[in-house]
Amino acid sequence: MPKHRESKHYKCDLCGLTFLLKGRIQHKYKTAHDHYTEVNLPNPEQLAAGPGASTRLTMSDSVTWSESNVTAEMRRKYDVPIRTLLRECQTSPIPALPTESRWNRNRRLYQRIFPEDRDIPFARIGTFSDTTDDAEVCGCRLWHMFKTVVLLEEQVRARNDPQFGALLDRVRNGLQTQQDLKLLNANVVGRPEITFHNGLRAITPLNRNRWALNMEAVVGWARFHKRDIGIFVSTHTWRNGTVSPNTIAQTIGQGDDSACKVPGVFFYAQGMPVVVNKNIYTALKVVNGAEFTAADIIPDPNYPGYYLADDVTIYFGPPSGILLQSEETKTFAIPSLPAGTVLIRPTSHTLDPTNSHFKFLPTRCTRRGLPVAPAFVLTDYKAQGKTFLEILLELRGTRMTNGEPSRCDFTSLYVQLSRCTTLQGVKFLSPVRPQDFIGNTLDRSMADGMRRLGKLAAETVQAYKRRHSE
Repeated sequence: MPKHRESKHYKCDLCGLTFLLKGRIQHKYKTAHDHYTEVNLPNPEQLAAGPGASTRLTMSDSVTWSESNVTAEMRRKYDVPIRTLLRECQTSPIPALPTESRWNRNRRLYQRIFPEDRDIPFARIGTFSDTTDDAEVCGCRLWHMFKTVVLLEEQVRARNDPQFGALLDRVRNGLQTQQDLKLLNANVVGRPEITFHNGLRAITPLNRNRWALNMEAVVGWARFHKRDIGIFVSTHTWRNGTVSPNTIAQTIGQGDDSACKVPGVFFYAQGMPVVVNKNIYTALKVVNGAEFTAADIIPDPNYPGYYLADDVTIYFGPPSGILLQSEETKTFAIPSLPAGTVLIRPTSHTLDPTNSHFKFLPTRCTRRGLPVAPAFVLTDYKAQGKTFLEILLELRGTRMTNGEPSRCDFTSLYVQLSRCTTLQGVKFLSPVRPQDFIGNTLDRSMADGMRRLGKLAAETVQAYKRRHSE
């Protein structure tokens, strides 16, 4: 075991915080505190010794570090085991952990390596037992710790369309008018007018509508560009017993969603846009939600194709892989692959009857296929961060009440409308209902959160001006 490198530490006599030399200099500059006392702090081996160690760091201790060789060495040495411990504790019932367990000992070590003012302010989040059953509470506490905020409120996408930008401002502030509704409903198009071969994209909050529209879009796009169509049916293996043909058909018809990254059926045409459903090569930006062009596909010889039409072939099994390309991959040179492409292989996913989408299954089933889907139609969630010149929208809720769709969620309303650059580029398949638009605002908690962020943003700007005016 390498010997721990000793460093001098200095405790501020006024506020009680302890620093390395560089941290002391920074603290003195920020606070004008002049009096410091040199102190001896325990090394990592003493900290790890547990409750019997006479020099252990307690929960109330506060140490501010600047990055140093000592800190870097401690991070390298203890980061992985402690994070593993955190994951173990998250899945273990709290009563099963003794009072002075590995968790309690290593939590102190964790604070020593990642103190309050750096990286993971764990102590301020609260005790682990408070947040084990509700990760959202932990995340909320962490979110509220951010005090430096910059709000970007300008409608950058719609900067060249003042009328559309003003409409989006009113939507964001909950001030939609009947005139705004008329403007939107003037852009309703008929079904025969919908063609995806000219760059049109669609957004819908419903996965089932996305599956159907994507299949239709691939066929229309491929035939316009005179490309062959490949239909790849993912393999499904049931764990026990036999299943009826209806169950098999229903399972295959259930496409990809947030819980299942592999579609039951994948429609393919060379050159079409596709979206990746899971993180595959994070460093190469082949991640969940990333969009690519399908450069080519590699059929699996174990699943021969059957012609359904001159330009349509069906395969009862996934391909061996699909080659994707984008602006990000232009410089890639992966051995055995065409320049500028990446290869995605099939993956397996377990379909569980405990999942609400697969309650009809009599037993667990393993689906194997490509974790990608056509990108002609996206959900409002996957559309976040994207910009389109022409977009087909579906403003509605995700539930059905008395045969009618529920009210459109405000977040979905705003995300969908704000993806386009001009009002002329926004299209609707059916008229926008008044209840989906008029009076549709953020709920109180979200509005309070936005007001809080606005206040913090103003304070951040003022602090910036003060620092740079001195």
